[in-house]
Amino acid sequence: MSDFLVDTNILVYAIDTKEPEKQAVTNAWLSGIENDGNRYFLSLQNIREFISVCLKKKIEAKKIHEAAENFANGFHLIQDNYTDSVLALKISAEHRIPFWDALLIATMERNGVTSIVTEDTGSFERHPEITAANIFEGFLG
Repeated sequence: MSDFLVDTNILVYAIDTKEPEKQAVTNAWLSGIENDGNRYFLSLQNIREFISVCLKKKIEAKKIHEAAENFANGFHLIQDNYTDSVLALKISAEHRIPFWDALLIATMERNGVTSIVTEDTGSFERHPEITAANIFEGFLG
């Protein structure tokens, strides 16, 4: 069994009809994770980012709210704290990782989560203790 954080971009693709191929792959993946033997986490940072990105994409607020509720109820939730923020600053500087990604890494580390499912693997792959998986590799051309 492995522990994975699900990144914000995966959540957005689940409801973004403007990316139908990615939406289909995402929703097929999400429907299969319940019984795959792994544990999946979201940071409250992911929920906040999800809402912000969806609002910028002009997705209906009711649809955003329903999806956010489903995500919050369907995943293990973890939350960053002050110590994570300080560690994120260090991670960001040492590994040249954007601060918000470094904050996710710090929160993951404190909670014992060492893998992330994301489309944007680059930042996370620069950290030696994080494994990044892209669900779209092999499915989209």
